[in-house]
Amino acid sequence: MALVERDLTIRFAGDGAAGAPLVIKESVARLFKYFESMLDGPFIEGQEGEICLDGLVSRRTAEVVLRPEPDIVTAITKDTFIEALVALDFFQFEWDSDTRRVTGQSLLTRIQRKALLCGRLDDADIANGLLDSFGDNACVAELILGSEDVPRCLAPWLINRPLVIQEHWQRRLGHEWQWQRCSHAAIWLLSGIARAISHGQFDVSRQQLDDFLTAATGSSTIAEAHASVWEEPTLSWSLDIIDLYPFDDSTDHPLVTDLPSVILTAGGYDEEGHNPGFGLALEPSRPPEDTMVSEVRTWSVSLTSCQEHASRTRFADCFGASSVVFEVDVPDSGDPARVVVLHDAANAACGIDSDPASSVTGFGVTLLQANKGMAFTVDNLTPEALQEMGVREVTLKDVRMKVWIPHFPMRALSLHCLRKCVEDNHWEGVAQMASAIDSEVAKLLLVHLSHTKPRPYALMASWAKGIRGAPSVDKWTWDELQHALPNPPRIEHHIADIPALIPSVLPMLDDHQRKALWSAVSAGTGHRPLHLVKALMEYMTAKEAELRSVRLESLRQQQTATEAAHWSGKLEDIDGLHDELHQVKEAREAIDKGGRSPTPLTAAITNDLPISHGMRLLKQHLHQIDDEKKQMAVEVDRLRCEIDSLKQQHQHQVSGPASGLPSHLPSPREDHLDTSFTSAPSPAQHWVWPPHE
Repeated sequence: MALVERDLTIRFAGDGAAGAPLVIKESVARLFKYFESMLDGPFIEGQEGEICLDGLVSRRTAEVVLRPEPDIVTAITKDTFIEALVALDFFQFEWDSDTRRVTGQSLLTRIQRKALLCGRLDDADIANGLLDSFGDNACVAELILGSEDVPRCLAPWLINRPLVIQEHWQRRLGHEWQWQRCSHAAIWLLSGIARAISHGQFDVSRQQLDDFLTAATGSSTIAEAHASVWEEPTLSWSLDIIDLYPFDDSTDHPLVTDLPSVILTAGGYDEEGHNPGFGLALEPSRPPEDTMVSEVRTWSVSLTSCQEHASRTRFADCFGASSVVFEVDVPDSGDPARVVVLHDAANAACGIDSDPASSVTGFGVTLLQANKGMAFTVDNLTPEALQEMGVREVTLKDVRMKVWIPHFPMRALSLHCLRKCVEDNHWEGVAQMASAIDSEVAKLLLVHLSHTKPRPYALMASWAKGIRGAPSVDKWTWDELQHALPNPPRIEHHIADIPALIPSVLPMLDDHQRKALWSAVSAGTGHRPLHLVKALMEYMTAKEAELRSVRLESLRQQQTATEAAHWSGKLEDIDGLHDELHQVKEAREAIDKGGRSPTPLTAAITNDLPISHGMRLLKQHLHQIDDEKKQMAVEVDRLRCEIDSLKQQHQHQVSGPASGLPSHLPSPREDHLDTSFTSAPSPAQHWVWPPHE
């Protein structure tokens, strides 16, 4: 005889003795850990089959979720969507054990799919409800993590709700970080907003991005926010690629990863010239799979964005390779195969300045159609070391690679801010961002910016101008810039932006680098670029002459201001005499009325002179003073007009367009010119160009 499944009675606060309880089957209750513990433990509720939800969950919500699983999706409506998710979390629905999620048949997947199809995430109440709940509700967090479409739909709402991110950001900075699903959901939301902007699914203004980053990081200014975002990889996540055989012909190569969408290329080089450490993406080099491991000098992995995405001007992203391992299995007699790592460091990772102790690990960026990504190269073990470790007749086909690819969504949003500055011709914002972040990071970004397509030279000029201190350029940075700067087609296309670039970049170069730049530009580029560079240097000379002229005018202005102050003092004296004359008039009126002189001054005047004669003298003196005051006022007005004119000339010569250049260009670096009229300029402040051989 078949067993009869027992019923459970669920009562709610406010039902009263006569209220009808909610009756569910035990199999339904066992979908949730909340009820399962009661049913299996020594609890009266489980033994008697009656459970009271006293104010914990409303009857309306319980009626939606406490039913057979297929019916839950149907029962959830727009009005009960958030309540149902919260209740499912409260009753502890076992998401992790729901293996059907992989096939898309799990309860959460079906709830998510229905919400997307019905457009429920476009509703302000539901969208904001999800943003309010994911931080302490694992069910809502799982819903967000289940699809990249959910963060995309929530992006227009999230951009105006930065405080929901701030808690997770500050928790990470305070070293209270625990890798919980709720925190993972925060990162997924940030990735969603960055992707949505990159793919044109919605647009934001520069001010909106500034406000979001400032508030989300708990900063007081956007400069402080940029510094915080680039200081450490807070709120980033890693895509782990384990056990990839990159040189096996049966393996997809290059590998296209998803979220972030990057192209991963492994390389093995048998020639010199590939220095170990971090750099830009390398040209692919994939030796045949039957090549012996001992024939390889260096291993490398390169990451770039998918070209389909990178070709869009609005696309921006930041990613890295935090750890890279190349290894092989070596048979061992009677034991499982030994794993041999084919380089010195078992966990190959390094900072942007090729120093493993660097505070900022290497990263690659995609911005304004620049897609140079990043590469990490590590030396193979020597043939002797390989022989000693038993790696003898091993080919590249057996080489296994492990790589961890971190994605930095907050940095991607910071890059979107930079992109917006370029689109808005807000060059001050570009310099401000460069000034805010670490100078080593700023120099690495300068290399990437040198490969951008829209306004590359104006962008480089403003960025270089903002880098803190007096940065020098190391060999790697210089080699990369040397390839990007002397590009005749780009110079031709962006010629209006060139004059501002030279004074910004030259102070970063030593004499050898300046000579190398001159050689690179002049060799094989034809006469036109050569004459262009000479013309630019003439522009610099003329610009400095203009600055000296401005300083002369400034001295004249100071002298004129001194004269104006002198005449203003005279006017004050005249005003004082008018006050005294007013007192005399009052005294005369008092005397005419038979009164007494109100002041010692007027008393002295009236006692020493006859009244009629005194009044005549006073009237004459008053007229004389009035005439003098009018003359002085005319002179002061003339001087003031001259001062205003000099000020306008000074402002025009310092900040206005020079030599007919467009006014939107970033101004040259005046801080590298001699600003003292009397002191002699230092050698670093004046450049000889072209350099003397």
